[in-house]
Amino acid sequence: MAEAHRTILEHHDNPPQYETETLAALSYARAFETETVWILCNAGGPAKEGYIGGSGIWMPLKGKVGGCKTVDVELAVVDVDLEVLKVSHMRPKRLMK
Repeated sequence: MAEAHRTILEHHDNPPQYETETLAALSYARAFETETVWILCNAGGPAKEGYIGGSGIWMPLKGKVGGCKTVDVELAVVDVDLEVLKVSHMRPKRLMK
């Protein structure tokens, strides 16, 4: 956890994965909002040293399609199907035809 946020969060009883889940939710929302593939690279390392990890790739209509699974330092290679973006750009009338 970043030092600047430590004083804010220490006064509230948050679930252990609070920051990682928040990053994931905001990343998916941004991918959906912008109709793009959203890639987040967040520093991983020992949790006791304040690292939260959470790196991943999100797509509209799909959610998280890959990324790192732990807080530890990790490398993930993800195959992304960009055809989903064509559908995400369509307007409802075009989808109904």
